[in-house]
Amino acid sequence: MQKKSVCLVGLGSIGLTHLKQLSGYFHDFIIIDKKIEVSKKIEQVLGKQKFFFANDINEISPVKSISHAVISNWGPSHYETLCTLINLGVNRFIVEKPITDSIAELVKIKKLKNQLSLQIFINFQWSYSSLFKTLEATRNKFKLGEMVSINVTGGAKCIATNGIHYLDLSNKLFNEKPIKTFSDLYNSHINPRQSDFLFLGGSATWVYSKNKYLNINFSNGSRISPRIEIIFELGMAVIEGDELSVVYINKTSLENYKSPTKTFYPSKTAFSGRAFTYSDGTDGLNKIHAKFSSNQILKDNFNESYNSTLDFFATLISSHKGASIELPLRLPKFSRFYFKKWNIS
Repeated sequence: MQKKSVCLVGLGSIGLTHLKQLSGYFHDFIIIDKKIEVSKKIEQVLGKQKFFFANDINEISPVKSISHAVISNWGPSHYETLCTLINLGVNRFIVEKPITDSIAELVKIKKLKNQLSLQIFINFQWSYSSLFKTLEATRNKFKLGEMVSINVTGGAKCIATNGIHYLDLSNKLFNEKPIKTFSDLYNSHINPRQSDFLFLGGSATWVYSKNKYLNINFSNGSRISPRIEIIFELGMAVIEGDELSVVYINKTSLENYKSPTKTFYPSKTAFSGRAFTYSDGTDGLNKIHAKFSSNQILKDNFNESYNSTLDFFATLISSHKGASIELPLRLPKFSRFYFKKWNIS
């Protein structure tokens, strides 16, 4: 059954993806974007489906019946947008990352969610992907051992805007929360959305139990796309885009050399195929949209995303202070970092 209406705030490239996928679930669209020219793109996607377009969210009539909304405008505006939509009667949301660019606002959003029983999905779509089942099946079949570290390297992809995707993914791959973080970051004024938004290069590390690590290293001086290396005791998974390859050490080499300090390059292929896309062509975002649009109230991913976002703020604070930060993050409400707007989008 189609819902009556959904509101999309922000129709950049990500917002347009949401619109395309949600067009099969809803028949009435309210779309807010500052750029009037995006209305042509809306017509191309929706065809004869109804839509109302406005430059400002305050142009929406309070009498309109809206229960669903996607927030994909700039990160610093997410909290204000969420509050406005709640006042219009919306109770089911998809919010793009970052949830917000302020710890104080993040805490307020969590309180609103609990007080008003809101459903809030955060677009960490990898968490809903096929990757986890693929890696677990491959690890068991080829006896790769435990996952010990995750390393992400690349060029100008911004640790502020994209790094949190890898942190959320790593939390789920390790199936635990990090216990410490430290980083050394630098900003370049090259953010394509707006030059005063952060665009961070440098290194960030999150430490987990039993000496497991997530390491991210991005250079704003490079145009190389990110590469993920997931290191097991006896193998390695490599992800480039949506391509996944898993390789492992020749077992004969291990039998001949028993010392744990004798290392080998993995040369045997265990898996080669899609990293995040299911066999039917759908991905994690399709799964989020299906849950969001369902007539049933299905479990969202807000609590896990809330924790990942706090742990991400902690690494920004670590770089600012030049010191490691113990996790979970504990900040007094009078701390300047509690209220700081980081300008992330």
